[in-house]
Amino acid sequence: MKRTFFLSLISLFILGVQCAFSANRYDIYLLTCSSGPEPYSSWGHSAIRVVDNQNLSDLTYNFGIFDFETENFYWKFLKGNLLYQLGFHNTSDFKSAYIKEGRQIIEQKLDITDNSKIKIVNRLNYLYLPENRYYCYDFVRKNCTTELRDLIFSNISSDFHNKETSMTYRGLINRYLTKMPWTEFGINLLLGASLDKKIDTYQSLFLPDYLCSQLNDVRIDGKYIVTHHKVINQVNKKKKELSLFSPIVIFFIILIFVILIDSKKLRALLFLFIGIAGLFLLAVWAVTDRTEFQNNLNLLWCNPLYIISALMLIFNALKKQQMIWTSFMILLIIVLVALWITNVQNFDTAIIPLLLVLTYLNLKIIYPHFLNIKISRKLQL
Repeated sequence: MKRTFFLSLISLFILGVQCAFSANRYDIYLLTCSSGPEPYSSWGHSAIRVVDNQNLSDLTYNFGIFDFETENFYWKFLKGNLLYQLGFHNTSDFKSAYIKEGRQIIEQKLDITDNSKIKIVNRLNYLYLPENRYYCYDFVRKNCTTELRDLIFSNISSDFHNKETSMTYRGLINRYLTKMPWTEFGINLLLGASLDKKIDTYQSLFLPDYLCSQLNDVRIDGKYIVTHHKVINQVNKKKKELSLFSPIVIFFIILIFVILIDSKKLRALLFLFIGIAGLFLLAVWAVTDRTEFQNNLNLLWCNPLYIISALMLIFNALKKQQMIWTSFMILLIIVLVALWITNVQNFDTAIIPLLLVLTYLNLKIIYPHFLNIKISRKLQL
């Protein structure tokens, strides 16, 4: 009898230890990495660390894995069917790789219920199954950070209040490109009007820094969910000097060159170049399934119709035909400026000298002696 009672006490003790251990089985951390040297890493990176105290494992799950060797990589990226995948690494290896690149890592421990932790871990394991681990990448709506944002907020009961903001996707994207003017110009040239609509707080969490910052303010039952905010490796941000050969400088040089050299061949060449670039933008819009590349109003100035303008100059079209056609092209520029002012779509400021170039070239067709008299008088003085 005593032996049975003693064995029962031992069993209850072991069961109690197991329950207590199971209740604290997982520790979950959000890892936020600073921007890297490559353009695609300019906005940083997010991953989620899961420490399994029962199985003594420490893994970091990463939704940002892709392969540059993928067949037709850039075509798939533009088309909108480039596949990213979920993978995992030993946390020590993950941290070492980013530290080696000189990228800062911030670690935030999430103080959430055991039930929420189990749901998050189960979801990660489900998503890692071969049939689930791949997903179509979308820079602002489905990326390494949005996957973690959705994973965390869908499995906790927090006091997070979503609200409208004055931010836009384009504005947030450009904040990380101020010292990379050519990259900024190229991205703004490709992105359409949908990225200029105001977004809410939750949508702004597509960027690693914003998710990291927002989690510090989230509470459950009045308690902050981040109890441990640690900078793993302090990195001094390298100041990038703005190049003198930025797009706006180069395009203003082209403007001056065009005004000083009155050449019909040069005008035709510039029209042809702009028209071909416009064909590329139109083709991207036509083939892509990605909403950020659609409804691109850059086509009002970077317009494939300038190929016709070039052909009219080369083959000496009738003056009346050229004037009607050129008036239409000037009208498109005026429409673009109006849409810019009303924030229907925001454009890169580097296009200002290009708009002046196109306006000048078009006016030279309507008024052949445009600016010539004024410039000659100034030279005489």
